[in-house]
Amino acid sequence: MSANQTTIHISGMHCRSCEIVTEDELLGVPGVTKADVSFKKGIARLSHANELNMDSVSEAVKRAGYSLGEDGKDEKAPVNYSQVGIALLIAFGLFFVIQKTGVLNLSGNLSGNLSSLCHGSHIKQKERYSYSKNLF
Repeated sequence: MSANQTTIHISGMHCRSCEIVTEDELLGVPGVTKADVSFKKGIARLSHANELNMDSVSEAVKRAGYSLGEDGKDEKAPVNYSQVGIALLIAFGLFFVIQKTGVLNLSGNLSGNLSSLCHGSHIKQKERYSYSKNLF
């Protein structure tokens, strides 16, 4: 008897444990002699002696918690570079408008206030030192 091979696409798997559970369920399908499942590729290669009942295969995959899919692993959506370019132009435009309005130039206004706060704390420390020095 020569073994037939069928490749099926399975969606939803994400780890080795998913492979093991799916392999166990697929080996329970009548006629399946070997099941090699790859979560990375989103496929299972089934070796079987007779004609394969795809309804039984689908039920086994569902019992494992997954579903048959025609595309295997979900492909990443292609990047639309024109939209990325437009978004970057808008971001740079907003940056320059905000910069021209002076909103980003807060350091000049705050630096004087911060130094006076810092200077004030040094004065208080000096006063405390001289006060405690006079006590002894």
